[in-house]
Amino acid sequence: MANQLINNVVLGEVIGAELPSKLKFGGVATVDNTLVGQAGDTIKVEKYTYIGEAENVSEGSPIPTADLVMTSQSVTLSKAGKGFELTDEDVQRRGNEVVNEGKRQLTMSISDKIDTDSYTSLKSTKLKHTCAGKLTFQDIVRAIALFESEDDNEKFALYIHPNQEADIILTQDFIPASNLGDQILVNGAIGRLGGADVVKTKKVKKVANKYHNVVARERALGIKLGKSVGIEDERDAKHQKTAYYGSEVYVVYLAKDNGAVEVVTTEA
Repeated sequence: MANQLINNVVLGEVIGAELPSKLKFGGVATVDNTLVGQAGDTIKVEKYTYIGEAENVSEGSPIPTADLVMTSQSVTLSKAGKGFELTDEDVQRRGNEVVNEGKRQLTMSISDKIDTDSYTSLKSTKLKHTCAGKLTFQDIVRAIALFESEDDNEKFALYIHPNQEADIILTQDFIPASNLGDQILVNGAIGRLGGADVVKTKKVKKVANKYHNVVARERALGIKLGKSVGIEDERDAKHQKTAYYGSEVYVVYLAKDNGAVEVVTTEA
C-alpha cells in the first residue's frame, strides 16, 4: 500500500536536512534549523551594535568601556505547506521511485516559498539604485557602493531574472563561474560581474518594463527553519490512494538594515 511505503518521520527529517542547501538565497543568509514554534508565533531575533572605535589611553588612565548592546526585532513565524497523492497502482508500478520523487517535489515546493519570502525581504531595503537600459557593470558597482563597505574581502550577490542572463554573460568584464573556483559566495551562481556573484532566479520580478533586481551582501538575511518537515498522510481507502502533506514552520527577515540594494532596471 502507498501508506506503507513512505516513512513519514524519516522523510520529514531528510527534507529538513536537505532544505537549507536548496535555498536560492541561502548564500546571503545565516540559516538556523533549530526553530521551535508554531505559525503565527512572534519571536525576537537579535543583533549586536558596534562598541565603537578604540580610544587613546594615557599611562595610568583607565581603559574606557562601552556597553555591548543587543538590539532586537519581532518577527512572525509562517508555515508553508504542500501535498501530493499516490494511488496504490502508482506504488506497485514505480516502487521507491515515487518516494524519491515525492521527497524532491516537497523539498522544491517548500524551498520555493521560502525563496519567495527571501526575495521580498531583500526588496524591502531602503537602499535603491535605478538604471535605464540593460543592467551594466557600472550599475552593479554603483549599487555595491551604497553599502559603504570597508571590507575589501566582503562578497556580494546579484539576483537577476533568467531573461537578463544573456545580456549579463555578454557584458564586458563578466567572469564565468568556472573561472572563480571556491571564491563563489552562492552555489549555482553563473559568474561574477562588478564584484557580485550573479544568480538567476524567476523570483526576481518584472513589472511592465522594469526588472526589480537585488544586490545582497553576506549574511543580509536571517532564515530560521525547523529541524524536520512535518509529513502526514491521509488514506482514502475507497479510492485506494494516499495523500501526503508536508509543512514547514519558518521565518525570513532582513538581518541587516543595509543588507541589500534594490536595483530597478528600466528597459526600453
